[in-house]
Amino acid sequence: MACWPTGPARSATGSVGRAFAGFSRRTNVMVAEQFAKIMKASGAVALNIGEVLPARPFLEAAGEYLGARMVFLEGSSNVRRCLTPDLTIAACLARIHASDDDPSGRFWYSGNVFRESEDESLVIKRRDIGMELIGEDSSPEAHLGMCDLWWRLLPGKVQEQVRVYVDDRDMFAMLLEDLAVAGPLRRRLLAAYNRPDQLRAMINGGMEPRPSTHLNIAKMAVTLGVDKGMEFLANWVNTQSDGVTVGRSLEEICDRLWMLGELEAAGGLDESQTTVLTNFLALECPMANLPSLLAERQIKVGGRLLELIKAYAEEAGQMNWEPERLIFRPANAERLDYYSGFSFQAVTKNRERVFAGGRYDGLMEQLGGTAMPAYGGSINLDVLEALS
Repeated sequence: MACWPTGPARSATGSVGRAFAGFSRRTNVMVAEQFAKIMKASGAVALNIGEVLPARPFLEAAGEYLGARMVFLEGSSNVRRCLTPDLTIAACLARIHASDDDPSGRFWYSGNVFRESEDESLVIKRRDIGMELIGEDSSPEAHLGMCDLWWRLLPGKVQEQVRVYVDDRDMFAMLLEDLAVAGPLRRRLLAAYNRPDQLRAMINGGMEPRPSTHLNIAKMAVTLGVDKGMEFLANWVNTQSDGVTVGRSLEEICDRLWMLGELEAAGGLDESQTTVLTNFLALECPMANLPSLLAERQIKVGGRLLELIKAYAEEAGQMNWEPERLIFRPANAERLDYYSGFSFQAVTKNRERVFAGGRYDGLMEQLGGTAMPAYGGSINLDVLEALS
């Protein structure tokens, strides 16, 4: 199990919350201080992240879900700006634009995140602390080691209210490969993986080939030109609620619609493929028990996928946690497009997110930097304080 230096000692049950008993200081302050000590001891470098940044990188990297909740700022500049809605993207941008030549390394930060509420009635501000491991290869051991780090920072009272849900998109990709799902259709299913409701609807709907409205709309927009084309697209999307215009130029919108058009006409899943994918996405169990549950439900998986599942289960079995606190649940990530593999989130029964993170191997390159693996996570100090 991957570990971090100077973390608080565990009790026999794996809970470290008793270490916080008797303190009168606010829990979130103590956790932030303990986290800073661990980061410094591990050699991580502190990043300063601003609260106002260019909007375009967030729109391009995170997708429509975040774009619809960003807080944009008015100004005379040609560069559209926003209040920082995501600290992982902000941290990667800070490293890409740093003066040193090598953006890789271990980095940590504290900062504010700003997003509109889902009904757009107010701006929600939260305080996070987080870390990003840029340029470090990841593995089941490293992934669950990061979960363990965040878990050990939680007071026992909070641990009792939380379950940590974990997933790895690579498992789904390997399963699609084992099932011989056609290439274009496979890409679209993977693209929808961080949108669980959409993904399940696509699978259960059978993905039958049909003429693409998207393709015709894209062609018409190009013919109309930039101004009229943009107006035409906006009116059409408002009626369809597809959200594809959020923060995108006409060219970007047309590219996205062309992609959707191509993939919608690419062919469907057969009955056996649909059954296997549906059964896989319905799995939810302690991570250590995943291999036995697959056998029990007669879900056959290929060699590479089985090896990955066993590696996670073995690591989970070595963690000093109650098994029901670490749960495997597919299509589990927050709806952000940049997650590319492992993801985790610790939530309460009321769906309050305490900490979360994952792997995003393509993000640095997408933001204009050098391609390299990366993963990280953060903890919501405001939720932590409320639960304490």
